[in-house]
This record gives sequence, C-alpha cells and structure tokens, in this order.
Amino acid sequence: MPKQITRKFDHEKGKLRDKASNPDYRERFQEECGRLERGGTRGNRIVLAKMRNLGAARRKIMAQDKEKAWLVFESRLGSLPLKVNGLTFSFKYSPTSLATANGLPSSTTAQKLLPDLRGKVQERLRMTKGRFLAAEPWGREKTDTATGKTRTEWYLTFKTFLPTSQTQPWRSFFKRLRLDPVET
Repeated sequence: MPKQITRKFDHEKGKLRDKASNPDYRERFQEECGRLERGGTRGNRIVLAKMRNLGAARRKIMAQDKEKAWLVFESRLGSLPLKVNGLTFSFKYSPTSLATANGLPSSTTAQKLLPDLRGKVQERLRMTKGRFLAAEPWGREKTDTATGKTRTEWYLTFKTFLPTSQTQPWRSFFKRLRLDPVET
C-alpha cells in the first residue's frame, strides 16, 4: 500500500517538474492577440452551409424522396383513366366498364381486348419506371415575396409512356419532389 502512494506522489512530482521546465505560452498568446496558431490540422466539422451542397446525406434524402415519389406516381396511375392505343383504360376496369368507357359494341370484345391491353400497360409502366429512375432531379431557387426567404424547389422531369385521358396537376401530388412527366 505505501508503495502505491509513493508511486502516485512520484508521478505528481514529475508532472510538476515538467510543467516548470516547459515555457509558458500565455505571454506569446497575448502577443498574438488571441490568434495563437498551435499547428496541426483542422478538425472536420459539419456546417449547414456545406450541407446545402449535394453531399452524401442530401443524396440519400433525395433518393428516398424519389422512391416515395414513384410510389405516389404509380398509385395515381392506378386510379386514373389512361389512353392506350386509342382506348381508355384503367387498372380497375372490368370488361363491361371497358366496353362502356370506349363505346365498344359488347363486353365479349372488351373481354378479348382486356388481357392484351393490360399486358401493354404493364410494359409501358415498366418503361416509364426506367425513365423515372434514370431522371435526375433539378432545383430552382424561389424567393418568397412575403418573408424574403429563398428556398430550392426540386423537380423531376421524365418521359412517361402512359398518357392520361385528362391533364393532371402532377406537381401538387408530391410536395418535396415535384413531378413533371412528359407524355409521348
């Protein structure tokens, strides 16, 4: 036990001796007016100004927004009437509703057309998804006149192979990433 106490005292004596032999930096610090350069490298700090750039975190958020925007777009397409080969089609159409929507003479002709039409729509939906995923979001700064704050609105312009029968306000369906499908 006494040996451990002497070790502790020896350690403290050594610290005091080192402190006494090293020069005091306070005078030099006062001479340089508080801007003492200690050397070394600067630490990496996360600053909000750097986050405005498309860093890794921003790209991750944008990818999540893009996935959610696709789900919103796909769900809206599922409920809207589409124009395919001159016919009006919806995913929820039965043969009789397809016949009445397009003015077909009977539901048996609509029943023959419906599987082929569904296959074409599924293929066009797959092609639209490919264009959607390949599209890059672009931003435009918009200044609010009331508050004077500037914010960036993000848009996603892509080619869609499924034109709707009526025009849709796509930009208002998903606020964080405004959809702008170009119908062919």
